[in-house]
Amino acid sequence: MPVPNTERVFQDQVCLWCTASFRDHLVQVEVAGSGGRCDLFIIPRSPGAVGRGLVEMKVLRAFHFPASGRSPIPVTPRENEAAVKEGLRQAHVYGKKRRCDVSLLCLCDMRKQDSDDIVTTFSPEASQLEVAVRRYFVFASDKAYRVARTKTILPE
Repeated sequence: MPVPNTERVFQDQVCLWCTASFRDHLVQVEVAGSGGRCDLFIIPRSPGAVGRGLVEMKVLRAFHFPASGRSPIPVTPRENEAAVKEGLRQAHVYGKKRRCDVSLLCLCDMRKQDSDDIVTTFSPEASQLEVAVRRYFVFASDKAYRVARTKTILPE
């Protein structure tokens, strides 16, 4: 189901997970700096905690859903590639400026096909920029997830 700010919805979920997982760290959301705003910034909170990291998030889409209720507008592959490039730039710059041990670009993939091709395409650049990239496919429904996970045994 489309929501007005999809990236923020995913960001809130990742923030909750990071807060629960990295208990000795402070998880900050939308941290402003001279190079822009970092989606999630994770820094040590207690004396024994080590490591600094950031998560920059981008949503890959099949469609834009206009707020006016008009029909969905298809998203071109170029638009999704531009989002990945921008995410790599942001993660690299924010990570260097904040002296992070890990800079992660998290791609929430809402396109029609579950494929890592876009990550593979940008692997050399991600490596040069020292940005880890992870893609998480978001299924359109619970049924679509179940079918995808069982299709080798139970074809449609």
